[in-house]
Amino acid sequence: MSLVVQKFGGTSVANIERLRAVAGIIKRARDKGKRVTAVVSAMAGVTNQLASYVHAAGSMLKTPEALQESDVILSSGEQVTSGLLSLCLQELGIPSRSFMGWQIPIYTNSKHTDAAVTAIDPSPLHHFMEEGGIPVVTGFQGIHDARMTTLGRGGSDMTAVALAHALQADFCDIYTDVSGVYTADPRLISDAEKIDKITFEEMQLLADHGAKVLQPKCVAYAFEKKVRLRILSSFHTAEEGTEIIETSPYATAANDLSGIAHSFNDARLSLRSLSLQSYTVLRKMSQILTQQGLLFDGLSKAIHPGEKDAAHIDFFVTKADLVPTLTFLRKKQSDIGFSDIDVDQNVVKIALIGHGFKENTDLSTKVLRVITHELQALGLSAAITGLSEMKMTLVAQEKEARPVIQALHDYFIKRKKEKKAQC
Repeated sequence: MSLVVQKFGGTSVANIERLRAVAGIIKRARDKGKRVTAVVSAMAGVTNQLASYVHAAGSMLKTPEALQESDVILSSGEQVTSGLLSLCLQELGIPSRSFMGWQIPIYTNSKHTDAAVTAIDPSPLHHFMEEGGIPVVTGFQGIHDARMTTLGRGGSDMTAVALAHALQADFCDIYTDVSGVYTADPRLISDAEKIDKITFEEMQLLADHGAKVLQPKCVAYAFEKKVRLRILSSFHTAEEGTEIIETSPYATAANDLSGIAHSFNDARLSLRSLSLQSYTVLRKMSQILTQQGLLFDGLSKAIHPGEKDAAHIDFFVTKADLVPTLTFLRKKQSDIGFSDIDVDQNVVKIALIGHGFKENTDLSTKVLRVITHELQALGLSAAITGLSEMKMTLVAQEKEARPVIQALHDYFIKRKKEKKAQC
């Protein structure tokens, strides 16, 4: 008998009607002879509401004790959802019970609010399934030293993948409000196309750069543990979704783009008037920020016209890390040697995910052509901020995000499809 872990996100369990629909999905899998373990997120909007309570009660508290209490509060939404879904399954005549993270247990490290799974004892779930029941596990939750922990934003994905590995499940199915992984965010780009199969490497890059289908950490975990992963819709259950695979069954051309991801969660910082003549400053800046535990991206040096022997250092940080980053940099101002910091929070980071950006300059040349011709003709602008073998990152103004991404999507995705149709 095959075993599947089915995870349902916040929009899939947003209310009782949706919970009953989810119970129907689980029942259909059970009726086909599958053993099922369900994992649930909090109802849509609940975790944000809980976070606002935490902020109001102790927004400045970052002590270990305060972070522990934050985890207790933030993880309570999943407890409600797991109990309600169990009731909906019982209403269908299916034995079901909720399992908290500590009841299984799901062990983690001690990093409260962003813990990593270290071990799982799946025997309670196996025993309950052997008795014909459907366990409904609270996502997002773990335990360390008898204290509740949480697995970071989107952590229910990690719960599902880690459980699938521990249970040796045949598949881990992530149900959401879209029908799989798309060539761009379908909420922003209406003609984005669903991808039937995508490699873990491509999915990792998309997730790292803003695609909200999967938590980035869970993609890496699934690849490492060889968990078979699928993205499906709980709203359009007849559609097959997207399967995440190790290697592509298709020969991907060097000029092909797999998809486009974007993020509004970053701010661009520019350190002005650096009297530096070499790129050693980039290594220094990287070491300084890393040693402080500050996350950054797109660190680059730019020489501005008319400023002999001077340079600007541009990089990105998440808006959540902006204040501590600025505070730290200003303390280090004399050591680094800059006169001021420009901050722009109204930007969108765009990542083009493909193959052969460095090997085949034709793809990079095409991106430049889109920027200098297609976008400028529309009165838009974007700048390249980074390049690797499988991705190119750009930055544009937030208000121009939709038309810029649409132009890139039309040129690289839509045009490719039209050419294939003509062959």
